[in-house]
Parts: sequence; structure tokens; C-alpha cells
Amino acid sequence: MLQVANLAQGVGFAAYLVVDSFTGVLLSTVLVSVGRTAFWGSFGATVAVISRPGERGLWFGFLGALRNVGFALGGLVSGLAISIGTETAYAAIVVANAVSYALAYLLLRAVPNTVVHSTYDAGERREGWGVVLRDRRYGLLVLTQAAFSMSMMALNFAMPIYATETLGLPGWVAGALFTINTVMVGCGQGLLVRSLTGRVRNRVLLVANLAFAASYVVLLGATRASVVAATLLVLGGVAIYSPGEMLGGPVLADTGASSPDLV
Repeated sequence: MLQVANLAQGVGFAAYLVVDSFTGVLLSTVLVSVGRTAFWGSFGATVAVISRPGERGLWFGFLGALRNVGFALGGLVSGLAISIGTETAYAAIVVANAVSYALAYLLLRAVPNTVVHSTYDAGERREGWGVVLRDRRYGLLVLTQAAFSMSMMALNFAMPIYATETLGLPGWVAGALFTINTVMVGCGQGLLVRSLTGRVRNRVLLVANLAFAASYVVLLGATRASVVAATLLVLGGVAIYSPGEMLGGPVLADTGASSPDLV
């Protein structure tokens, strides 16, 4: 699934170079989106089954940090392309994306082809939506994951618009938000995850959500501040927000991958 996901995204980006109509762009975007969805649907399970016992949380933390480093580098390169503003610069970004997915596909060819087997006997398995809906602990996990995902989306969509449109701050502040977040996660997540060994997961998630909530309160306080004070509050809010991402991401990924079918 990971190989198919990377091929789909690579083909989708390559198609951007040749399509010249709304329908073509739409179909290419759908292909890229399907590939991205397939990637995240199979990424966690793959990491879970190929990790050594006791190291799964560390790997999720490391991969999360590495991903944020990629976000930072990609943001810098994309910003450079936008600054140049030529068709060639934009095309170069598209080509670089297509090549990166092709490279990821080739690297994944070397990953062991591990098949997930169930540890339950066929006679013990209970199936159907009723079983899922009655599982309160699983429902709580889904709600926690949904709340975490909403907070993760806030950095990408809500905070930049809030800073530039609602507060009227300079455009560079939006870029600084991502820089602070990616640097903190890229440099600190691995160390933070290692320090969590032996901690109770629900307590770690509680601290993560408290960090998110505290950051929102700080951001809200910027609405009645001067431009300088609002800038400092927004940047400080992201600095408070980032530990929530560092704490919650690896724990939820590891928890979701800890079902009996993956152990």
C-alpha cells in the first residue's frame, strides 16, 4: 500500500506538468489526494510491524521529527520558488515532488514485505459496527484522535490566517509560525519521546491537550494587544503549542498501532 501510495502521488505530480484544463488539474489532484490518504492509512501499520519490540514509540517519534524537518526544508524551497515567480521555478517544484515520490517508492521496495496476521482465533472474533460502537474505550480513542487531528490542522490553516487576517500582523509572522514549530519538533521530539519511557499514555495525552489549550488562550490574548505584543504572543503561543504535537503524535500513533492484530 505504501508503494502504491507513493506511485500515485508521483504520477499525480508529474501529470501537473502536462494537464492544461480544470478537469485535468482536478483529476491529478484527486490522484495525489488518494495517494496521500493511502499513505497515512498504511504508514502506521507498517512502522508497527517492522519495529522491534519496545521501540515502536521511538520510531514514531523519530519519523515525526524527520517529517517536520522535511516540512521546514520544503517550505524554504517553495518560498524561494514563489519569490522567483517564474513558470520554470514552479515546474521545478512539481518535478522535485514527483522525483521524491519515485525515490520513496524505490526505497520502500527494500522494506520487508511483512503481512499482518491476527492473533485472534476465528471463533473468537466478533464483527460488525455494533461491536465497534459499543466499545467505549475505542470510542474514546477515536474522539481523542479527532481532537488531536483538529489541533494539528490549526497550525496549517487557522493560525496563519488568524495572525495575518484577524490580527493584521505582517506576512512574515505566518512563516515564522511554521519555522518555530518545525525546528522545535525536528530537534526536540526524539529526546522528548525517549524521556517518556515508562510514562502512562493517558497522562501524556492529557498534558498534550493542556499544551494545545494553553496555546489557544495565549493566541486569544493577542486580539487586544499592540502589533509588537500580538506578534510576541502569537509566536509564544506556537512555542507552547508545539510540545502538544511532540507529546501527542507518537503516543497516539503507537496506541493506534497497538491493537491485537498488530502485536
